[in-house]
Amino acid sequence: MDSVRRFETSVPPEASSEYVMTGAVISAADFRVARRSRPGHGGTDVVLSVGGELVQAQVPGPASTLIVGARVAVAGEVTLIPDHEWGSFPLVDTRRRWLIADVRTLGDGEYFLLLDPAAEPAES
Repeated sequence: MDSVRRFETSVPPEASSEYVMTGAVISAADFRVARRSRPGHGGTDVVLSVGGELVQAQVPGPASTLIVGARVAVAGEVTLIPDHEWGSFPLVDTRRRWLIADVRTLGDGEYFLLLDPAAEPAES
């Protein structure tokens, strides 16, 4: 039986949903952040193959602890990467066009969207 390593990402207090994605590690790279004007290790940018689609996540710890091909589960809030970050940071380009297949209204006034990948690739 495959073992799956689970990572918890930081979720803002106002977040109401946690998602868990399990996939195979395609790449992992350390990223740095400035804390109190001093640069330091911020965690790892990891690219996972999930159901044939590439997704990115930031997880705690060094990239050296992740093995390419290993299955991991990442739990946290799903967010979008702003356009300006694609050129500002060394990210693997995982952009993709999505189609909204279904919309459901949740009891708390929020929406649940079912997304399907679009047939055409995203423009760079």
